[in-house]
Amino acid sequence: MNPPCEIVVQKILPVIRSEIAKELKETHKLTQKEIARALNITQPAVSQYIARARGYSTITSKDRQLKKMISDFAKELKNGKLDGNKKIEFFCGVCRHCRKTALICKFHGGKKSDCNICLVELKCD
Repeated sequence: MNPPCEIVVQKILPVIRSEIAKELKETHKLTQKEIARALNITQPAVSQYIARARGYSTITSKDRQLKKMISDFAKELKNGKLDGNKKIEFFCGVCRHCRKTALICKFHGGKKSDCNICLVELKCD
């Protein structure tokens, strides 16, 4: 069984980056180069996120709170109001949200009755 942090890095962060890239492109009209700079990723990665070739999943589409977190973060990114610490806080907040709401279980392959490590309050702050 993979640890929760590994699941987040491999499966959830690419989906979140994809959603942020799409929000920045569609709502805030940023270029791929501007998005790449804001997210500290490459322009080809942004292209793949926008084209849904990387990080695509519909699992997050029903989570209103997560969608609001992403929308608010994209707006702050666009306005240049986020330093490195604020960006880290956002991604850590996404991780906590995914654990607290058991969204991480969907990426992990479903909740098993004997598995609750992802749902335990981890002291990663």
